[in-house]
Amino acid sequence: MKQSRKCGSGSPSKATDGSGRDAAKMGTKTNTRTRAIIVVAAVLLIAAIVGAVFLVRSFTASPDSSKACDAQANATHAFPKFSFGDTTITQAEFTQAWSSQRTAAVSYFKQKHDVNLNARDADWTASYGGEKPVEWLTKQTIDTLRFRHAAYLIAVSYGLVDDDSYTGIVKRMETLNANNRQKREAGQVIYGRSEYDITSYIDYEMTALKNDYVDDATKPGMNPSETEVQEYYDTHDWTVDGVEGKAPLADVKANVKTALRTERYRERVQSKADKIDVSTLPWKGLYAYAATLVG
Repeated sequence: MKQSRKCGSGSPSKATDGSGRDAAKMGTKTNTRTRAIIVVAAVLLIAAIVGAVFLVRSFTASPDSSKACDAQANATHAFPKFSFGDTTITQAEFTQAWSSQRTAAVSYFKQKHDVNLNARDADWTASYGGEKPVEWLTKQTIDTLRFRHAAYLIAVSYGLVDDDSYTGIVKRMETLNANNRQKREAGQVIYGRSEYDITSYIDYEMTALKNDYVDDATKPGMNPSETEVQEYYDTHDWTVDGVEGKAPLADVKANVKTALRTERYRERVQSKADKIDVSTLPWKGLYAYAATLVG
């Protein structure tokens, strides 16, 4: 007869899994493995988070760094401020004058050094016979601006314009263009150009200021004596249609006077321009800025 065991009596029985292995041991191994997996997963998750943060910082920092580098590079080639006495030369005015003299630079270096500055691979910063195009053109630009402002300052002294500022020049151009538009709309006749860009307007206005000075005999140097007219006639060639050789003074006297007055006017403007001190100008900064204009 088989004996039955009662629960709670005798040695407690051990539960086993289907394979007969100790269930308690299996549970312990399972828990250990689970914890290990969790730890590994946590480590990987932390690594992933750190990597993501680093990547995001890299992406967000790169544009700022690039902008900072660009800003620093641009600052290096920024237009350096300078003045002619009380008159500030703006970046817009320098750039306009520089552009107006570019053709002269191309012609000069072609004739003197046989260099084609219009070529796609032209190097404006290279030295040709000891001369660098970018420096030559910058100096030419400054000379142009000196003569321009000297002429305007003379005009200011006679009340022909209010000031010699570039802002004033632009405003006068805009006013003239606006008046011409109104005339066109009204069907009125416009003599000369109907609309100006800044370069053509400066040429137009400086010519008008010169003519106003030259045609006024009351202005200094504009009323030459007969002796001065004769001497100027003698030292220059004069021709008229239908006359062989040098034309008689009587036939060209008006032209002689105009030419003499014009020469004296230019000498006066140049004398005033020469007095504009440029020895302290930021030349290196101007060369660097000018180099960005030839690209």
